[in-house]
Amino acid sequence: MLELVQLNAWRDDRCLYTDLSINVQAGDVLHVQGANGAGKTTLLQQLAGLRASPKAGVLWQQQPAFSLESEYIKSLIYLGHLSGLKAALTVAENLKIMASLRQQVLSEQQIEQALLQVGLYGYEESPVQQLSAGQKRRVALARLYLEPAKLWLLDEPFSSLDKQGVADLEQCIIRFAVQGGMVLLTTHHPLSAACAAKALNLSTYAQIEGDD
Repeated sequence: MLELVQLNAWRDDRCLYTDLSINVQAGDVLHVQGANGAGKTTLLQQLAGLRASPKAGVLWQQQPAFSLESEYIKSLIYLGHLSGLKAALTVAENLKIMASLRQQVLSEQQIEQALLQVGLYGYEESPVQQLSAGQKRRVALARLYLEPAKLWLLDEPFSSLDKQGVADLEQCIIRFAVQGGMVLLTTHHPLSAACAAKALNLSTYAQIEGDD
């Protein structure tokens, strides 16, 4: 279980959200919503350990998440706006490097199967710099099929995907949740009813102007 306790975030002297307290259970898909600048990306980056957050504000399995950093970080996958890929390397080399950060060694068969799932079978040896924006997004999404995790933090994961790619990713998210995974995602794409996503609107936690 992931628990946020009175979490807050600031940008310069402006409060994005304050006293954000929620529980995320196994099987939950949480759609983080809010206007541009509301702090959606900031929240996912806080949970991924990429931005400062109160140490007691994030609990993982009822323990402070960042005091058990190795266990918590190994339990999540974060996919941000950028692909996080090295352009000069091949698709397979990128996936192997990212998996190695988890002390995971991938076989050629595992990589081929994951690329098949994202519609890139046969691109294993293609340099990333030769791929389109949509193909680069698919390479990043292949991590979801390769790296074991209990929590997915997905920031605009449908960006640059075509209609079939969107449908495939929705099914991937649904399967992960049904198997007990937890998902927090931001998206401007309307999710299908099958995702059974719960809404978390950050405007609910915005500090009202004039409040102390």
